[in-house]
Amino acid sequence: MGFRSSWIARRGTSTTELLAQTGFAPTGERLEYSDVGVQLVVVPEGERGPWSILVASGTKHFTEIRDEDARAVSQSSEALFFWCSDTTMATELSCWRDGRPAWRIAYDCEVGEPQQDGDVPPEAEAILERLRAAQAKRDGADHLYELTAEVGRSLTGFRHDQDIVTGEPSPYRVLAR
Repeated sequence: MGFRSSWIARRGTSTTELLAQTGFAPTGERLEYSDVGVQLVVVPEGERGPWSILVASGTKHFTEIRDEDARAVSQSSEALFFWCSDTTMATELSCWRDGRPAWRIAYDCEVGEPQQDGDVPPEAEAILERLRAAQAKRDGADHLYELTAEVGRSLTGFRHDQDIVTGEPSPYRVLAR
């Protein structure tokens, strides 16, 4: 089957505004870790933050957050959109600024080489070099598939498949439309 996830990250915005723009609302339930469904987590202020991040995980939920939502919430701001499907080994990370595409990184194992468009952040090249070196070891893993998740983590401090430290015991707020 494989894991499937998507997320939108918007820097420096109120969570109330982000939720209103995407049509999600908190259910009142909080989680220690991201789970199947849709949640909101805020990466604390610091070197990378603050970022408000909507996360949708699981086969039935990951399509609830779309690229069009990131475009909409990027008006007078910047938003990142990420999705991955371990089933197809395809993934994408894109950046929207003021409602327009700024850059995009996509990877599909069938193509075999990451595709980059626009003004991709410089961190992406260093991460890609590291992943290519790991890929060259031919250990059977597709290390290039990690590119979009790693670039997203370097920009926001968040990665969909790793724990996040926010100082809150249950940082994930469960959402519903």
